[in-house]
Amino acid sequence: MTCLVCHQNGGESVCPCSSLLHIACLAEMIEHNFWTCPNCCAEFSNESVLRAAMLKHSQQPTLERSIVVAMKLTECGRAHESATLLRGLQRKWRSTCDSIHLKIEYATAMVALRKFHAAARVLENATKKITEAGQQNYATAYIRCRYVYGQALLGLKLYAQAGFVWMDLLQHVPRMHSEEAIKIMFSISEMCVAKNDKTMYKDALKTIVEISEIEVKDPVRKAEYQALLGRAEHDIGIDSSERLRAAIKAMRKRRSSDVASAVDCLAKQVSVRKRLRSKTRVECL
Repeated sequence: MTCLVCHQNGGESVCPCSSLLHIACLAEMIEHNFWTCPNCCAEFSNESVLRAAMLKHSQQPTLERSIVVAMKLTECGRAHESATLLRGLQRKWRSTCDSIHLKIEYATAMVALRKFHAAARVLENATKKITEAGQQNYATAYIRCRYVYGQALLGLKLYAQAGFVWMDLLQHVPRMHSEEAIKIMFSISEMCVAKNDKTMYKDALKTIVEISEIEVKDPVRKAEYQALLGRAEHDIGIDSSERLRAAIKAMRKRRSSDVASAVDCLAKQVSVRKRLRSKTRVECL
């Protein structure tokens, strides 16, 4: 098989479909803000994106590339390396913009390392800088900053403060990508489980469903988001079998790789009787 970009022999699998890409070609796609496979619309694996980002960074180091490398290191479970890299960049914080983005990524690594107090202090400073510079100029950074701050507060078991941060952040949903809204939804779900209170989750769910319905056009991605919502509802103790059945039906048509986890979640919500459980699996698969 040939590479999806350069059409030369070789390449490797970087997404759920059978498409192949050379890491160098993937690096070029990422440089031009293409983060999903043009064939199956799935996001490239974190490990592949990390290798591509590190390749570009080794060829020509820049602050922006360093931030991408640090972000992907954290997402790949290598937060300690990410924090070390970001600490080494402190002397290069030449502008307010650089300082804000580096602080947010450093705090994200701290949250992954469960150093919640340190992360909260850094994010409070970043929020102050964003406020002084004007939120309208740093809308994306503000959303990410407040989301991670809520994660730090959750780690500190300051549930009321974390809830306030996330519910306030939902006012910015129209300016978010659907992926960001889904992340907030899962965070609120996690907090509600800890507090054993579903009220906030139900209020947040309505807002998030509305934005995902408006923004997400691809039927597979829309079905996958619905499946994620269904799984989160199940985790919090809300029956989501109707949502999951509809999502599974849509995913099956395009052979989405997420269908198996959705089916497993649905199977846990049906009757424990063997006949009904078997029927549910047959209908879905």
